[in-house]
Amino acid sequence: VHAIFDTQAIFYRRTTDIPIIVQVWNSRKFCDQFLGQVTLDADPSDCRDLKSLYLRKKGGPTAKVKQGHISFKVISSDDLTEL
Repeated sequence: VHAIFDTQAIFYRRTTDIPIIVQVWNSRKFCDQFLGQVTLDADPSDCRDLKSLYLRKKGGPTAKVKQGHISFKVISSDDLTEL
């Protein structure tokens, strides 16, 4: 099964030294299922190219890789009017 989501969002972060964690969940009738997560540094100096990372278990960027990946483009800026 290939799930494709075309979602855009703008988030405010007070400090950029804490990484962004994106989690993917499967919504079920009785109990939601954790599918995996990716951890992003999203430093304002990072390039804005499309990136693809494998989903991982909980525990940060060194956690065991799970099946599946997520593709994304992060635009991070110190200036809100730039976005």
